[in-house]
Amino acid sequence: MQGTVDVETNGEVAVLRMSSGGRNPLTLTLRSDLINAFRQVRRLGGIKAVVLTARGAYFSSGLELEELEDAQVSPTVAELTSVIEDFELPVIAALQGPAYDAGFELALAAHYRIASGTAKVGFEAINLGLTPCGGATQRLPRLIGAQNSLKVLLGGRRLPVKSLGLVFDAIVLGQFEEQYQAFAEAILREGKPRRKTSDQATGLQDPLAFQSAIADARATAKSAGQATLDMIRCVEAAGLLPFGAGLALELDAFEESLTSHVSQSYRHLLRAEARVRAQVASMDEGAWDVHKLAIIGTSANAIGLAAVCLCASIGVIMIAPGEEMVRAREGVRKQIDRILKRTANSARNLEQVIESFELAPNIEACVNSDMVLDLAGGSKEAQLDRFRHLGEFMPGHSVLATGTAQGGLAELGRQAQRSRQVVGIYAYAPVEVLPLIEVAQSSMTSQVVVAAMARFVSRLEKYCIFASDVPGLIGNTVQTALFRASEQLLHLGVEFEEIDDAMRDYGFNLGPFRLWDLGRLPRTGRLAQAMAEQGLSGRARGAGFYTYEEGQTRRSANKNAVRIVHALREGKSEPDVFLSAADIQFYCVAAMANEGARLLSDGVAQSASDIDLVMTLGHGFPRHRGGPMKAADLIGLLNLRNKMRALAEVNDFWTPSEVFDDLIKNGAKFGDWG
Repeated sequence: MQGTVDVETNGEVAVLRMSSGGRNPLTLTLRSDLINAFRQVRRLGGIKAVVLTARGAYFSSGLELEELEDAQVSPTVAELTSVIEDFELPVIAALQGPAYDAGFELALAAHYRIASGTAKVGFEAINLGLTPCGGATQRLPRLIGAQNSLKVLLGGRRLPVKSLGLVFDAIVLGQFEEQYQAFAEAILREGKPRRKTSDQATGLQDPLAFQSAIADARATAKSAGQATLDMIRCVEAAGLLPFGAGLALELDAFEESLTSHVSQSYRHLLRAEARVRAQVASMDEGAWDVHKLAIIGTSANAIGLAAVCLCASIGVIMIAPGEEMVRAREGVRKQIDRILKRTANSARNLEQVIESFELAPNIEACVNSDMVLDLAGGSKEAQLDRFRHLGEFMPGHSVLATGTAQGGLAELGRQAQRSRQVVGIYAYAPVEVLPLIEVAQSSMTSQVVVAAMARFVSRLEKYCIFASDVPGLIGNTVQTALFRASEQLLHLGVEFEEIDDAMRDYGFNLGPFRLWDLGRLPRTGRLAQAMAEQGLSGRARGAGFYTYEEGQTRRSANKNAVRIVHALREGKSEPDVFLSAADIQFYCVAAMANEGARLLSDGVAQSASDIDLVMTLGHGFPRHRGGPMKAADLIGLLNLRNKMRALAEVNDFWTPSEVFDDLIKNGAKFGDWG
């Protein structure tokens, strides 16, 4: 045993078996132990070939998230792959299971490769804004050319080994250890020499095709991130430069990608997701299951949530007026069918899932449910009446939940006379697609109930973010700050089209005024009132900030909306200012981060990363920006605070939260807030 590597001998063959646990990540310890294992083999007598394989289900997952910080500590992956390729005996990589990213690079550095037919390979690091670090951009093109290499390197997917047949010398089924031992003995029997991948040229034989593939990749990657462009450049170098020069180029690209804002943002969100999963798992012990959910109401969100719950083997009874029952059942059936088609591995069909769905006209039918979720809408008084009535007959253990993010849990609890069991469940729409639910709790909510809600959301395969009970919770509050900032920029002389275009360039699918037109942003304030007076209520009514005429394929600014904006500017004392797209993006993100800081200060949000998850998973904040709190950290809190202070002289909306002062004084960031 060599630390995390088992060294075994079988006749003239030495077997190095990686054994670092789990997915066999290429930790610094494993990299060091592998190099020492090769040194040990060199000292053994009578060994003529080496098999590199692994113990467990994985060959190696490569550099996992927690290992990236040590990626540049020696021995690096590049140093390890050089040791493998330069080893004086034939090295056979035997993939008994998946090999991803740097794990696959180990196999590419070997002289021969054999894989189990069920194994998969791939490069997923591009999804984190990272380029390879162990020679993949130089070795893979030498084997399969530029076009096929770029499909693998840029695809970010896990591929069956049979789709990369030219990379492997054998793909086998059956007893894998016997197969790779026989393969190694055949190499020795036939006197086959070492075959360094760096010396291969099969994929370089058609220079015109190679360059054509590079040109095509560049043409389709004009709006791609820097990691993609660097990957293409490195693959191009494989056809133009000596192997060593190409490796140096790849290493420079990796070092740049590792410190890039894009990669830092992606990794931040992955850590945030892992933290939420761990938090829920820690609460899970002792929590009870929701076996049956009652939903009051037949909105699109109610129908979507019913379908999601049914697919998670949670029974659902929906309370609906008689005339709504047929529509509700059909809607639930359609959503279940869509969900099952997306998850083709489901063991149940539509008819089996729908068996657990009931409809009833009266609220008393909720009585046998573990939880009641009120999605009926209506006035506050109507909801208070429903909770008062539920409190009269629901069992003592059941949870009473509201599906609106308007606050008031304490009052609902008083009406139901069970304050400890009232929560808010705010599922982001479309609930059958978006993987996020905010759970609101009051100071009275039982922690047993909180744990049960965490378990419930986890069963739906969604992220559970907890918030204190305030109107808007986390997501809607921060999203409102985006629109209020946009209104302030209008007042400074910026046009709403410019703001929408700038935020789309930043990475949002829709700008704030397009979202307003869709009814996804607040309709309060002078601007909203002026729009309403002119009948400009949004897309549903044919016109808002933009016109929506039948057959219109491109959005067009509504001239009436432009006139309203200009009229509201009249009489202001300060002159109009010019703001670039970058300025617009800066101030919109600053406003969102400032609101997030207030939520943290007030204890509404538990961590900065919770805010980032809510905004990226629920409100379309671009993932490559990491969320508003991570974006603020990357911009620089001092820079952000000072610019907000300057603008606060025009309007106190921009006054920065005192949280910025505290973080700057202590040399900290929002990332230090969890």
